[in-house]
Amino acid sequence: MVAVLLIESEAPVLRLMGWGLMEEGFQVRAVPSPEEAISVLESYQPDFIVFNTPLPTEACRRAVESLRARTPRAKILDVSPSPDGNARDTGADGYIDYPPRVEDVVAFIRRSET
Repeated sequence: MVAVLLIESEAPVLRLMGWGLMEEGFQVRAVPSPEEAISVLESYQPDFIVFNTPLPTEACRRAVESLRARTPRAKILDVSPSPDGNARDTGADGYIDYPPRVEDVVAFIRRSET
């Protein structure tokens, strides 16, 4: 079973996205912040990390680096609003615009599975 760590700061989106991913057959752990994700990664090694928090690009880049250092094999998907329509440079493996749709996250995971 594909393991997903969902980092989402908006509680309603966290619940809906977590539920949607579980309905698609993924094992999901959900947390509201990168700090909580770091503690979860001590005992949980996901295949994918879906990352959405209201951080500026540089802070997000540092968070992605920290997550990647703890889970080097996990693919990271950055979900964030983009006023200019361009992906921000955070070092993530993929990018989708906010608000996230379960279909888009599932498509990223399916494309990235090895």
